[in-house]
Parts: sequence; C-alpha cells; structure tokens
Amino acid sequence: LIDKSSRMRPLAQVRTADGGTLHLKTSYTLDSRISVLYTGGPIEPANVAKVLFCGCDEVVNVVDLETGQIVRALPGDTEPVTAVAVSPDDDTIVTASRSRLLRVYDWTTATCRRSFKAHDAPTMAMQYHRSGTLLATGSSDATVKVWNVEKGFCTHNFTGSDGVVSLVQFHPDPKTMELFSCSVGGAVRWWTLGDPKLSLRPGLLAVLDGHNSLVRGLGFAPGDPTTVVTGGRDGVVLVWKLSSGTGGKQGKGGGSRGAAVVATVPVYETVEGLTVLPTNTRFPGRSKQVERDGGFYYVTAGDKGELRIWEHPSGRCVHTAPCPSALAGCFWNTADSTFVACTFDHTVLVHEPKGLNVAKRFVGSFDEVTGLKFVGEAHDQLAVSTNTEHIQLVDVKTRDSTVLQGHSAIVMCLAATADGCLLVSGSKDNTARVWQPDEAGAWSCVAIARGHAGDVTAVAVRRKGSSAYFVTGSTDCTVKLWQLPEVLDLEGPDSTADLRAKFTRKAHDKDVNGVDVSPNHKLVATAGGDRFAKVWHAETGELVGTLRGHKRGVWSARFSPVDQVIATASADATVRLWAVADFTCVKTFEGHDSSVLDVRFLCRGVQLLSASSDGLLKLWTIKSNELVATVEAHESRIWALETSGDETSVVTGGQDGSIAFWRDATLEEDAVRQEEEEDRIVKTQDLSNLIAQEKLLPAARLAIEIGHPYKLLIVITKLLQRDDATELLHELVAGLEPEAVEKLLGYVQDWNTNSKRCHTAHAVLGAILRSVPAEQLTRLPTTASVVQSLLAYSDRHFRRLSTLQQSVRLIDYTWAEMRIGDAAPGVETRRSLGDVHAIGDSPAAPAGAVSAEPAVLSEPEGTGMDADGAHAAVETPKKSGGARSKLHRKAGTTDGEESAMEVEAVVAPDPKTPVAAVTPKRSKRKSVAAVVDVDGAPNADSGATPEVMTSSRRKVKKPRRFGQSPVSSGQAMTPSAKSRQTPGRGKGGKPAE
Repeated sequence: LIDKSSRMRPLAQVRTADGGTLHLKTSYTLDSRISVLYTGGPIEPANVAKVLFCGCDEVVNVVDLETGQIVRALPGDTEPVTAVAVSPDDDTIVTASRSRLLRVYDWTTATCRRSFKAHDAPTMAMQYHRSGTLLATGSSDATVKVWNVEKGFCTHNFTGSDGVVSLVQFHPDPKTMELFSCSVGGAVRWWTLGDPKLSLRPGLLAVLDGHNSLVRGLGFAPGDPTTVVTGGRDGVVLVWKLSSGTGGKQGKGGGSRGAAVVATVPVYETVEGLTVLPTNTRFPGRSKQVERDGGFYYVTAGDKGELRIWEHPSGRCVHTAPCPSALAGCFWNTADSTFVACTFDHTVLVHEPKGLNVAKRFVGSFDEVTGLKFVGEAHDQLAVSTNTEHIQLVDVKTRDSTVLQGHSAIVMCLAATADGCLLVSGSKDNTARVWQPDEAGAWSCVAIARGHAGDVTAVAVRRKGSSAYFVTGSTDCTVKLWQLPEVLDLEGPDSTADLRAKFTRKAHDKDVNGVDVSPNHKLVATAGGDRFAKVWHAETGELVGTLRGHKRGVWSARFSPVDQVIATASADATVRLWAVADFTCVKTFEGHDSSVLDVRFLCRGVQLLSASSDGLLKLWTIKSNELVATVEAHESRIWALETSGDETSVVTGGQDGSIAFWRDATLEEDAVRQEEEEDRIVKTQDLSNLIAQEKLLPAARLAIEIGHPYKLLIVITKLLQRDDATELLHELVAGLEPEAVEKLLGYVQDWNTNSKRCHTAHAVLGAILRSVPAEQLTRLPTTASVVQSLLAYSDRHFRRLSTLQQSVRLIDYTWAEMRIGDAAPGVETRRSLGDVHAIGDSPAAPAGAVSAEPAVLSEPEGTGMDADGAHAAVETPKKSGGARSKLHRKAGTTDGEESAMEVEAVVAPDPKTPVAAVTPKRSKRKSVAAVVDVDGAPNADSGATPEVMTSSRRKVKKPRRFGQSPVSSGQAMTPSAKSRQTPGRGKGGKPAE
C-alpha cells in the first residue's frame, strides 16, 4: 500500500494571531474578459442567429447579443475592415478590407473559404442578394460590381458613379434583379442586371438626384417596393416614387426609367442611418389606420444623439428616444425583432420596439481604462473610467452598462467606500464628483468638489461613522481633504451640493499620483512624481514623515489593512515596504522589468499584488520575499487594479482597452495537482510492474504517457536486444498520437546529446521517420528545433565513429605487420591496410615448414602482457645463408632489463598437424635467445632428425649486436623472415626508429 497523502504538497499556510490558519494564494486564472468588440467599422446583424458582426480593426468579431461576449473572431489580413455582408441563410460572411481583397468565411468555424481581389481600390459597401448567390460591391474607384460568390467571378461591372460608392442595396423583391447605389455626390443610381423577357440589357435605369450631400440610408416601403426612402447628411429625408413603366430603349444619361420625389422631410440633423420599420410592429406613436391607408414609419439616427420615428405621408415625428451620444448608424434586427443603433464612441445600443427603450448596452471599446471600482450593495457593478468624460457602470454578470454623465473632461481616477454605496471620481476638469444611488438603484451626482488648479489625478474615500470624507491629489502638487456632511441639502432631484476643502497642503514638487487613507482614519499617504511618498495627519494636515529611497517617481502608496506598514510602487521597477513607526524601508521586492503602477495587499496583509507597465501581474509573499506567481494580464500598461471584498477575484484594466476578471484558483489547482500526483504514482507503479514482466510495448507507451524518459530509455534498450526490434519500434510509434510523437521527439533530442545513448536515439528516430507521415511531423511546433539539435549532435557522433573505425583498422594493420614466424614458400606477404587476414587464412604450409602466420602466445597471469602476445618480433640477420632463423620475444620488460623466455619448438612431418607451438615461460634469467630448426633438415649443431619428433630445450645467450644470428653460415634464411625484421633498441634502451 502506498501512502499517497504523504507525498502531496500541502497548501501554503500562515497562522494568524487568533490561532487560525490563513491559506496563501498561489495563482489567479482568467475568468472572463471584456475585450474590444467594435471600433467604429462596419456592423451587420445576422439574419437568423442572434449575433452581430462588428468590424474591429483588421478582424471581424462575432458578438452574442444576449451576453455581449465575443463568440468568435474572424481573422483578417492586417488591414482595417471596410465592409461586411451576411448571406440570407447566415451560412457565409464576406469581408472587405483596405487590401482590396474579399474574403469569404464560414463564420461558425472561422475558416476562410476563398479570397479574391474585387476592385482597384478598397471596397466600401456590400450586400447579398436575397437568392444568396449574388453579391454587390461598391468601391472607392467609383464602380459597382456584382459577383457570383460560389464561383468567385464578376457578373456585372457598372461604371459612372461620381465618386466613392458608400452604399449598395438590392431590390427587396428577389425576382427583381435591380440594384441601387449611393455615392459621395448625393445621387442615387438605379441599375438593372438585365431581363431577357423584357429585352432589358444590364445598365443604368435612372438617377435619383435630390440630395446635396452623401446619402447614408436607403429603405423600401413595406408592401410597396416602388416607394424608396433616402436620408443624407444634408439633413433631409426624401421619399421617391419609382416609375412603373416596363422600359424601352436605354439612354446614356438618365436611363429609360424615372423617379419622382413625393415627400421631403427636414430632420434638422445629419442623417447617419435610416431604417423602415416593418408592419405590425408595436412602437410608440404607431397608428394602424395610417398603415391601412398605405402609410409606413421609418427611423432616423443622427449627430444629435436621438432616435426619431417618422410617419409617412404626414412627415411628422411621432416619437423621440434620446441616446447618450451622437449616433453613427441604425438598423432593424430581424433575428430577435429589435432595433440596434451604434454611436460614434463605439457603443452598441439594443432597443426594444415597444417604447424604444435601451434594453442592452454594450461598450464596443473602452479605449484606455484608467480606473476600476466595485460598487453597489452586492458589489455586482463595476465603475469604469476611461479617457472620456463619462463613467461606465458595467453589470458584472450580464455585461450590460449604463453611463454616468457629469464631468466635462476625461475622468482620471475613481474611489469607492467599502460598502459600495458611495463613489468619488476625479477629472481633468479640475473637479471631483460624488455619486450615490437612489432607492431604485439609479446613480446620480450629489456633490461637486471644486478648488484644484490642475487635473485631479488621485482620490481616496473613507466612511467614518455616519459621515464620510475623501482626499484628492492633483497635478497642481497639492492634496486636499473634503468632508461630506451627513445630510446633503439638495434643492431638487438634479441639483448638487458644493463642497469646501477642510485643508490644503503642498504635498510634492511634482504631480500627486496616488493617495490612500489608513484603516484607523488617522493618516493619509501620498505618492508623488518627485520620488517621495509622504504621510500626513488626517485631522490637521501636518506632515508626519517622508519615505525616501525610490530612484524614480512613486505611482502608488497603500496602507496595510492589519500591520503598520505602507507599500509603495515606483517607476524604478520595485515595490517597497515601509514601517510607519520610523518610516524606514523594511523590504524591497524586485522582479518587475518596468514601472510598477499599482499595488494591493492580500490575505490580511501577508501578500502583495503588483501591476506594471509591461502588462504583468505579480504575486508576492511578504515574509519570504518570494515571487509566487506571474500573470500576463494585458498587452500594455495596467492602469487600474481592484480586488473584491473577499479577495476571491481581481479586476484589471489597461491601456489596451480591455477589462480582465481573474479568479483565485489556488484551491482548484492544488486539487488538480494532488489528483495528478496520485494518478502518476499509480501509473509509475504499473510501469515498474510491466518492465518486470517484460511487457515492453505497453511499458513504453505508459512511460511516454506519464513522461518518464529514463524508464522509457531502459525499455527501448531492452527492446533493441530482440531480433524483431524494428517491427516492435514501428508498432510502438505507429500507435502514438501527435502529442505523444512530439514528446518522444523531445526525448530523442535529449538522448542524442549523450554518446552512450545516441544509438538508442537514432533507432527510435528511424522508427519515427518510417512510421509517421512527413506532413504530420512538419505540423508539430517543435520539429524545427529538434531537427537542428539532432543534426548538430549526429554530425559529431558520425565524426567520432569514423575516427574510431580508422583507429580499429590501424590496430589490425599494426597487428598484421607484427605477426610472428616465417612465411611459407610461395606465400605473398600482405601489407595493405584493407587486406588484413585473420590467423589461419593463409594456405597450409608444406610438411616440416613453419607457418607464415603468427604463433599464438598465451599470456601468463601477472606478466602485464596483452592477450595478443605483445612485443613479439623476429630478428633476421642481414646476410642470408643457412636454414635457421631466430625467434626473439620480449615480455613484461622495462628499460635496461628483459625477462628470460623458454621457447619449445615441435616439428611435425604431417602438413595437417600444427607446425610449431611456442609457449612463453618465465625464467629467472634476464635474457635468452631461442634457436629453432625450421626447415626439417638435419641440424649440424644438434643432430636431430625430422622423422623423430624431439623436444629440444637449449638456452643461448642473446646476441650483443642487432642483426647478429646464432645460425650457421650454411643455413638459409626464409624470405618472410627477411621481410619482417624487428627493430632493435637504441641508446638508453629505447626502441630505435
């Protein structure tokens, strides 16, 4: 049994003063993000699905109308999107950008089906025909084209527009192949795609010339497609009646048909959008009698920030719905029967038809978030300040937002009380405003603090009893404390109270970047751009102490909720901790690479959370000075950092215009880590069992799965010892997933760096290359780096093995040149390095002759000789004559001393019997020379005959000079013995060259 609990890493804990334990945080994970979904480009609704297609720079975001979240993003081509068109069945979407390309997408999978060039200039307007096969495009090159989207070719090309074509729209009747286009000159052109039945060729039918400026909206009366409504930036709405003639001969100028203005409605604002409302739609001011008499209603949106419903034929405005800012367009959403409008500040408004009230409001782009605060009794709303004069109140759950209007310049900072019922904002209009909700939950401004001579850049608010006060800092280098009365004396519901500062102090020599109030309401801390942080008395405003040590400006100063310490964040990329008692720096946290813009205390002051200008969040443990975690939160500066009351979530806002919600994932990750560790322990035991049972293939797969390269190496090494190793490796690799193949390639890369493991690595690599398709290998992200590493180390192994092979051949060649004995008559001595033969390869020698192959010498134990009988040599006299040769052997010699050898020669008359056997033996003498009869003839000195096998043991003193032989002058010398002369020793006992 394995005690798994003993191997688990416990949560980091800190014991509190009351005897409890506090779990430290180790990580934060992204819960959700409010991203930039619309930047003022084209926007189109889907015909079936409840989504919007919003242009956002070079991409098109698919936004869910229920939640306001980005469902999917359609990538572009690095150029801003200029037009979007949706097919009637929502199957495809076509986008156009400044690169002059049209891209056809399947938006459900975000895949691009095809792309093609449409015009010589950017396409500015597009619309699908009701049939879903034709697409009309209008371009800046003053042309209108019609495309077959399925096949990707142009069917019609209409020229003659007087400038940039800003709008194209097909006739609402799918059987009528007609098209309308609007250009910058204010004229509306009526085109036909041709009708063979009426002998009508493609071309211009009529020019509707009545506007003096760009036409931004065009619609058809419901039930009467011959009535057209147009609205332009000249502040006029025109109602046209198209001629009902069947045509005739087409002319060059105005075409064969005509149109007459039946109504002119001045709206007294630039019309940026116009939509005809469908019949049987409930909205304010609707009259059924008007619709029965052939009338209809339409909506206009303009720069005054109002949606107006107009009645035709009376031409009167029946209802007006105010909007927070100027409108850039409007359209009817058929998917959920709502009215959608977009503003110039990139806000999308969804209006319900009944009452034309705003049902949902989505902020398309915050541009740059400067402040964040949780507000509301349940802290379910998030106050957001951006580089606009408005404050956005975003619902945390639904992402719906409302606007707080009051400031006349950009809002720089926000502060809220702990209960979330009081909000203070500072602005570039040199004022601070106090906001408070009413009983219905609607927020309004209740007080204004005037007095600063510069931008209000920092604010902090505290509630003390039934009253509250707040502190402001400004670019005028001063800090002010403002007291809020318990009861505000307001004259009316929209009136505000004016506040007076309790005290004003010059705090720093540069801008005041941050302020904070201590938990006991006695001290105020300020952070300045002059590299100092200062502590002030909250009642008198007197300076208590100065925190010196930062090398650059200080961005933030925060009091600990428990201890008497202050944390400061500075542009010198450090966070410092200061003691309030003596104002000395007690700790410095270094780890950021850029300016630290904000800091917060967590876990009762035990941990710190800091945000920097490089978009990183860092979590620190104060006691150990340890950097616990680093989170990539934003792409650029993090200006706003806020934590929830229970510290389970953190919200960040940055320069990239997005708001990120982070969730404390410490407990979740620890549980997952423990579960993974338990699973790993079980699988490791299973792996050991499989190896012990010699089940190598399952063991190899399990080792790859759990990431155990060492045991995998052991398994593959055992597997390679089998006869069917190649087939087994192929079976192993062929059954792996791409992720497992990538992991195995990483192991091969590591093994190949070691010369002992390179053979196993190349065996596995060969199996991968033979079993895995090349296309799959090239799709792996790490293939390029692995190949580079394998090439470098494999080349090194190849050179090492080549050198080793040459060394082995050289040893064989040297050994062949040092063979002992004489060559048999007729045997040619082999000297080439590539033609070395093993012992016994030479032909059998005649009877009575000594074999030309070297004699095999056995090494006695403890002699120090190698197994091949090292230092064996043959000495041959210079002069030939006589039938004797000298066999000289040195074994285990040192300089100046040689061991004595006893050599026994046995001469056999039979050719099949071994001719000579030489057995080295130790002797007490220092040197001997053995002379043997080698030709089988009677020796004059010994009298021995070859017929009788004799054993002759004679010990002769070694010749004093090199080359001198003890054989008689009449004894002949064999050619092989002459060719293999052994060098003697030179001076000092060293071998002669």
